[in-house]
Amino acid sequence: MIHTIRLLGLYLIIGSVLCSCSESPTENGGGGPEPEQPWRYFSYLAWHPGGEWIAVQHSDSLDTDGDGKKDRFFFGIWLIHAETAEKQPLLEGFTLPAWNTDGTKLAMVGSTQIFTIGVNNLEPAQIDSSSLLQLTFEGRNFFPAWSPDGQWIVYDSNVNDPSGANVLWKMYQDGSQKTDISQHGVGEWRMPDWSPDGNSIVHQNYHTYAGGDIAIIDSDGQNLHLLTNDVKFDLYPRYSPNGYQVAFYSQSAGHPGTIWVMNVDGSNLHQISPEGIYEFDWSPDGQQFIFSYVNHQDLNDPGNGQLWLINADGSGLRQLTNFEYSGSLVEVKTAVFQSF
Repeated sequence: MIHTIRLLGLYLIIGSVLCSCSESPTENGGGGPEPEQPWRYFSYLAWHPGGEWIAVQHSDSLDTDGDGKKDRFFFGIWLIHAETAEKQPLLEGFTLPAWNTDGTKLAMVGSTQIFTIGVNNLEPAQIDSSSLLQLTFEGRNFFPAWSPDGQWIVYDSNVNDPSGANVLWKMYQDGSQKTDISQHGVGEWRMPDWSPDGNSIVHQNYHTYAGGDIAIIDSDGQNLHLLTNDVKFDLYPRYSPNGYQVAFYSQSAGHPGTIWVMNVDGSNLHQISPEGIYEFDWSPDGQQFIFSYVNHQDLNDPGNGQLWLINADGSGLRQLTNFEYSGSLVEVKTAVFQSF
């Protein structure tokens, strides 16, 4: 499972043009039609604090000059409306979006480095390209997450680890004051998420190499506490907006992944979603989950590769997006996602 959720490597292009949907077709380029490419399914979801839009990694062909013919393939961060499924390209060439608390900035990853950028508007989508700021410059850095006050970013990085493992670091929002807050030589510490009260960081913890578990540490890296300790692959933990629960992805051997929820002390562990879940996020009010769905057993499943919603109690499963898909999902997934 681990390789299927690991990150984009050389396919990200830092020098790509930063796209704003407020630009005109002529400003966006355009020209004659290009061969249309199959869209790549949705992954790495970040629900905007305002509740209406969801940032997501996605790729699709676009008509950029308004002639009715698709002439550009846009890979990067898109916005999907949480009710209508309207989609807008936001930021080309980046992945792993993470909103700050007021939704005015995104942290994201490009070519294994972490950046931030200001987002001026959502309708239409508009970034402040002059505010693009690179925060890391060495190693392999992933999964940025903001502190509740917007002053700090926690992430995982292999910088200075003798075995090349990724462990948790935090830095000030301008990239200064980088601090290693993990232990070394005991596996990897990955995929962090900051608690709403700012006191704790939940993360995926490879305390052995048998599989990942979910763990919590203080925001200074002290007092490690495992919430799960099993033979499953437990990863991608996310605090509920009220801070009382943690949701995470879990996969047993031979089974697709599911969303599980537990209290912050590890109690009341229960499964929320059906099988076939990949990345997900809470809604800002804590009442729903958005997730990407992949059915490897039936590639013709009309819901395959799409975004779905489910209530936080496991009821109300419903499909959000319903875009046309052509080509093999497995081939497209293999072309985009690389293990490391």
